[in-house]
Amino acid sequence: MKRLISPVIIFMLLISILAGCGSKVSAVKIDLDKSNYTVFEDKTPNITPITPESDMFESYRKAVDKAIEAVPARCYTFDFSSAGFLTEDELRNYLIPVLREQYGEDRIVEKSELEAVGAWTKPTENGFETDIKEIWISSYENVDGDIEFVIDILRNNFTLRSLSYIEDGSELVEKVNTVAPNYDGKEPADLNPLIPEVTDKAETLYFGGRLHKTGIFEVPVLDHIDFLFKIEGKPVEGSGLPGGFAGGFEGVVTIDGQSFPLTLDSGGLVIPVGLVSDPSMYYIAFSNVGISNPQDKNIYRNVFFIKKDLSGIVGLYSLNKHVTYCDFFEVTRISSDTFTNRANANNEKLTALYSDVIKTTYGNRKEYNNTLAVLYNMFIGVEQNYLVKNLTSGISTVSKDIRDYADAIKDDTVSRLGENGYYFFPDGRSMVVRLYTYDGAYAVAAIDFSSKQDDGYGALYEATYANGKWTLNTLLNSRIR
Repeated sequence: MKRLISPVIIFMLLISILAGCGSKVSAVKIDLDKSNYTVFEDKTPNITPITPESDMFESYRKAVDKAIEAVPARCYTFDFSSAGFLTEDELRNYLIPVLREQYGEDRIVEKSELEAVGAWTKPTENGFETDIKEIWISSYENVDGDIEFVIDILRNNFTLRSLSYIEDGSELVEKVNTVAPNYDGKEPADLNPLIPEVTDKAETLYFGGRLHKTGIFEVPVLDHIDFLFKIEGKPVEGSGLPGGFAGGFEGVVTIDGQSFPLTLDSGGLVIPVGLVSDPSMYYIAFSNVGISNPQDKNIYRNVFFIKKDLSGIVGLYSLNKHVTYCDFFEVTRISSDTFTNRANANNEKLTALYSDVIKTTYGNRKEYNNTLAVLYNMFIGVEQNYLVKNLTSGISTVSKDIRDYADAIKDDTVSRLGENGYYFFPDGRSMVVRLYTYDGAYAVAAIDFSSKQDDGYGALYEATYANGKWTLNTLLNSRIR
C-alpha cells in the first residue's frame, strides 16, 4: 500500500517534474525593485605594520620562507590563529606586509579575501588562479628545550603536507617533512584563459567552460569538470541592485537537461561578489539546482554573473549557507554545434564511466542485489533523460530492482522512515557516483553506497579514456567522506 502524499508534496513534485522538462519551464518576470539577496562584504581588517620587539618575528618569517620553498604554489594564504609566543594580530600585521614585499602582492592572499570571492580562487586579469595553498603555523618549546615551528600546508582545509623546523642558533633546521597519505603531490592545472567562440547577439546563448571543484578528503587538489549550459532570455537593465550590478537576467537556464527559471531570488543566502572586479559590468541571476538530495531541506542556488556583452559568465555552483568556499565555474560563449557535439560526447562518455564505476565497485556483493535507489540528479555532466535510460540498462546486472531515489523513498514496500527522520532502504541501497574531474580523456569519480544498517561503502577512481572505453585505477576502496 502506497503512502498518502500531501498536496504540498504533490505541488513540489510537480515543480520538480517541470524543472526537468526543458522548454516547458517558463521565464519568471523580473522586478528589479524586488531582488531577494544580500551581498557579502569583504571583512579583511586593515594591516597595521608593526616594528618587531623580539627575534621571534624574524624566526616566523624564516619558517614561512622554508615552507614556501618546500611546497611551491602560485599564491599563499595563512592561518595565524595558533601562533605561539606572539598574538595572531601581531604575526599577521608583521608578516603580511613583509611577505608581500618579498613575494609580490599578487601571491599573498588573506583568507577573508577568499571568503569575499566565495571560492578557493584568486581572480586575475586572465581568469582565476586556483593554486592557492594555506600555511597554518605555530611554535612551542619542545621536550628538548628547542623552539619548534610546526607548519601544515592545506588547500581548502585539506592537509597536503606537514612540516616542522628547529631553531639552531640563527638557522632553522628541518625536522619533519611528510606528505599527507591522501595527497599524491599533484597541483591544479595551469589553465589557459577561455576565449569566446561566438560573439553575435541571440536569444538562446550557449556556454562552455570549466566547473572547478573544491576537492574531497581523499583528493584535496583537483582539476576542473567540462561544464556546459544554455540560457534562453534577455537582460533586464537597471540600477540600485545590491552589489551594484547592471541589472538582472530574465530567462531559463538549462544544465544537464534540467531547466530552471533565472530570478533575483537567492533564497535568503548572502552572496559573495568578489569573483568579478566590477559588478557594474555584469548582470546577476540565480537559479535552483538539480543536484540536491530530495531529503535535503537546505536551500541551494546557482549564482550567475553574466557579462554585459553576454560573452561569458562566472558564478557559484550549488551555493548553500553551510559552505564558506563554493565550487565555481567560468564559461564563455560557444556555438550551438559545439554545444551539441560536446554534450553528446559527454552523455556517452560519462554514462559509460558511471556504469563502469558502479559495476567495478559492486563486484560480487550479492547482498545488494535488491532495491538500488539511484540519485540520478546528482550525476553531473549528463542530460538527465539520457542518463536514466542508459545507466539503468548499463548496470542491469547489478540489481534486479533499479529505482529513481526520489520515487523509491515514497514507496513503503521498499523504504522505511528511520529514527533520524530520513527514509532508507532496509533491503537495498541508495547510490550515487560523484564526478570531481573530467575533461573528456581523464576523470576522477567517487561512488557511495549507503544504507541504514551500516556506514555503507564506496570507492574512489581515476579513469583514462582511450579507444572508446575507460580504464579505471582504484585510488581508494572504502567509505567516501
